Amino acid sequence: MLAACSGALRTFLHDHDAATDGRELKAMVPVSLRGEDEHGATLGNRVSLLIVELPVDEPDPLTRLERIHTRVEELKGSGLADGAETIVELADGFTPLAGPLTRLVTRRIPMNLVITNIPGPPVPLFMRGSRIRRVYPYVEVVDNEGLTIAVVSYDDQLFFGITSDRDVIPDLGRIAENIEKEFLALVDAVAPS
Repeated sequence: MLAACSGALRTFLHDHDAATDGRELKAMVPVSLRGEDEHGATLGNRVSLLIVELPVDEPDPLTRLERIHTRVEELKGSGLADGAETIVELADGFTPLAGPLTRLVTRRIPMNLVITNIPGPPVPLFMRGSRIRRVYPYVEVVDNEGLTIAVVSYDDQLFFGITSDRDVIPDLGRIAENIEKEFLALVDAVAPS
């Protein structure tokens, strides 16, 4: 997901004549801290926030994927994620304050965008006898960022919710198109020949 978004943002920057050489964009990314043995409905969430540099300077999709994977693993192993988990727990414990507390914390974090992946049910759900066909996520844009990208999996499909500040990104549809292109390029790159 991060590699596809990074490639789409690379294309966006090129389309707007912005330099990408040596450039990285910073994405705030919620990550699960659960270990392999910690999956189950009674355990609650173990979520942290990481700032992941997106290598928009990298033209090759596989190299981009490898760089992002290495960085995320380094961040998870660094202990930084544990401190951010405490902030998430505090916000969770004070539900009425969750929104304001999150905005206060994220204003202090140097980042360009938020990217989040929300696992949904792998099977169809129904409401009052009707099958739910699509589920689109929404993540609001806060003060110091111009773009949020959320993806939710549902019934073996992926649904994207992309939100921007129109003054920062006026052509949001191009970002969406480029994410799809980059995702397909990654699938092709890792497919056995």
